[in-house]
Amino acid sequence: MFPREDVTREKWVRFVRRHRAKWQPSKTSVLCYVHFELSNFEQRLDLNLGEGSSFQTKRWSKKDAVPTKDCVQQQENALSSREQRMIIRHASKQLMTSPEEPKRSSSQF
Repeated sequence: MFPREDVTREKWVRFVRRHRAKWQPSKTSVLCYVHFELSNFEQRLDLNLGEGSSFQTKRWSKKDAVPTKDCVQQQENALSSREQRMIIRHASKQLMTSPEEPKRSSSQF
């Protein structure tokens, strides 16, 4: 989840806006872990000593973690996958709402 602290939150927003200028975070906005350095995380080992003993590690970001890894490769005049989806959606809507071609009578052939 996006941080609640204003200074850190603004850094996250600036990071995202490098590629999506008009983007605004919602209550459920998140960033993938690949945008952070490993040092931005804390890790814990949880042991389950009951029947079928097991363990797992849990990782969460530190409160002051700021994304620094830009994984988006810039391509000249390339559309993002989001932009491509928007174009396809818009074109599909136009096709669905365009009037049908007039039917030809047999005398036009």
